[in-house]
Amino acid sequence: MTLYISKKCMDCNKLLVELNEEGLSGIFNIILIDSNPYPNVIKSVPAIINDGNLYQGQSVITFINQLLSQFNNKSTNKKVDRPEKKEEEKRDELGCYGGSCLDFSSF
Repeated sequence: MTLYISKKCMDCNKLLVELNEEGLSGIFNIILIDSNPYPNVIKSVPAIINDGNLYQGQSVITFINQLLSQFNNKSTNKKVDRPEKKEEEKRDELGCYGGSCLDFSSF
C-alpha cells in the first residue's frame, strides 16, 4: 500500500499526523512526490495506490476510515485500550475535524 504526499500539501501533513496518532503510518510505503518519481495517474495528493486501485480526493478519506474501522475492530478484539480523543479531535463520517474538512492539493 503506497501513500503519495507532498511537503507543500498541508492536508498531506494532517493526514500523516492522523495516521501516526492511529498507529497506521507503518502500513504504508510513503512516497514524497517532491523528490521521488510517481505514477502519471496521480493528479492530486494525498493519494493511495493499493492492489492496483487508486484513491484520490474523498476516496482517500473513505479508504482511511475503512482502515481505521478494521484496525479498531482488531484492537477491540484484543482489548487494547486507546485513549479517548477530545471532541474537537474526532473525525466525523466525512473525514472532518471540528467542522473543518480535509481538502486536497492538485499539482
